[in-house]
Amino acid sequence: MHALTIWDWMMLVSGIALLSAAAAAIWGSRVQRAAGRTAPVSWLPPLSEATRLSIGVVLGLWGYHLIAWSLPATWVPLRAPGHFWPWMLGAAVLWLGGSLVMDAGEAGDRVGPDTPNDTDRTPN
Repeated sequence: MHALTIWDWMMLVSGIALLSAAAAAIWGSRVQRAAGRTAPVSWLPPLSEATRLSIGVVLGLWGYHLIAWSLPATWVPLRAPGHFWPWMLGAAVLWLGGSLVMDAGEAGDRVGPDTPNDTDRTPN
């Protein structure tokens, strides 16, 4: 039997935490939408449902792979080789960054001639 090192345990616990965060992001977005809220917490900008789901998927993939990398190779047949982690991190950053940029672009599109702002207000 393979004895887990302290680093294996740290990756295992981190993977479980990421999977839990992924579940909260995916199912929490449904709860927030039903409650009429758009931001997970008050200090974050509003996120689209697609971005919240993207965050959940990326966290879930990372959580799964951290767990898979912490266990013996014979226990988990489906996992990316450990030396691919920089590529996975880069893909996650590009995916989430692109989603956040799209959200910002959509927020900018909502400001138009029918949307009042400080410069368009007429004095009373």
